[in-house]
Amino acid sequence: QYASDSSVATITQSNGPYGGTTSNNEATINQLSATLGNNAEILQTEDSEDSAATINQTGATNTAIARQIHSGGYSTGGSVTFVDQNGDQNDADVTQSHTDGSDADVAQKGALNDATVRQDSNGPHDAMFADVIQNGDSNIAETNQDDADQSQATVTQTGNFQTATIKQDDSSASTATTDQADSNGSSAAITQTNGASNTASATQVEAQDTGATIIQNGSENDAVIYQYHMSATTASSRQVGDLNKSNINQQHTDASDATVLQNGNSNDAL
Repeated sequence: QYASDSSVATITQSNGPYGGTTSNNEATINQLSATLGNNAEILQTEDSEDSAATINQTGATNTAIARQIHSGGYSTGGSVTFVDQNGDQNDADVTQSHTDGSDADVAQKGALNDATVRQDSNGPHDAMFADVIQNGDSNIAETNQDDADQSQATVTQTGNFQTATIKQDDSSASTATTDQADSNGSSAAITQTNGASNTASATQVEAQDTGATIIQNGSENDAVIYQYHMSATTASSRQVGDLNKSNINQQHTDASDATVLQNGNSNDAL
């Protein structure tokens, strides 16, 4: 759809009335050069695995929704979703359920963007990957990963008034990373619960009136917060469990505050 305003595009791929598993499906929606609200939705449901969904939108007030769901047990083949939005007031919503080894990538360039990624596994807890990149103002990114070991979640934001949230539950040896630059009034929050050997890192550079929080519940977890060239900022790390490590590094900062809470044995705070 090119230069078409208020358009709606929906693609549905499922296993049909005869059951079974559908594999290697591909769906792509392109909505370009629009000035009003376009909607794009890709649904790959039932027992879909090894599927790919791509949504490209250029314009204002766009909405992108991608659903990849394996309803019968779990999928041994990971699905891939890519959303690229270049414009204002965009909204991206990605769900990958019961799909091990899945990958979700969201890229937004513009103002007032909102990205949500949900991933969960129902099988042998294979790794899942989520990457959100937002270049613009007033962006919000939220990533949730459940029941998947060795998963990776990354949020990168450049602009003002941004919020980055990553939650990983029942996952071990997973990594969560937020990176925010040139922002005012931004916040980063990472929560890792019911897992071990997880790593969390929050970086904020050239900012003011910002905050970073990391909460970890488990053993042998590692939390790192970096804040550089900032003013009026806060950093907080809370860990419950044994042999955890926490490192808060604030350099060239004014009126900043750092808090570390550790409940357990052999904890290390730097």
